[in-house]
Formats: sequence, structure tokens, C-alpha cells
Amino acid sequence: MPHQCVRCNTFYDDGDKVILKGCPCGGRLFFYIKKEKLLSIKKEVEETPLPVEERAQIEEDVFEMIGTEVA
Repeated sequence: MPHQCVRCNTFYDDGDKVILKGCPCGGRLFFYIKKEKLLSIKKEVEETPLPVEERAQIEEDVFEMIGTEVA
């Protein structure tokens, strides 16, 4: 499945090494996206991107749930 970086909204193909190593922006969290929904999601992100504050809050919440520090 394709992935989208939570921090910078960049999309990566299935199996991309960035998903394991982390995004060049420093993000380590990715949304999984079904291939059949990829085009509609890309269009939606271009039209109404998630505000930076909300993306940061998502990262903070996930890291808090798993018990690690935000990068």
C-alpha cells in the first residue's frame, strides 16, 4: 500500500525504503493508503491540506500512546 508522511504530506510508493528509515523531513509516522483511493486522497490533500498544527498534534498523540518522545 502507498504511504503518506504525516508531517509533510509526501506520498511514497509501496515498499519505499523511506517508510522504514523515516521521511527526509524528519517524520517517522505514515498513513497507509489503499491504492484505489490514492488519487482521490492526493487531490483532497492538494485542495485542503491538514494544517501544520493538526499534523503536529497527530504526531504528538501517537508518540504519547506508544510511549516515546516526539522527534
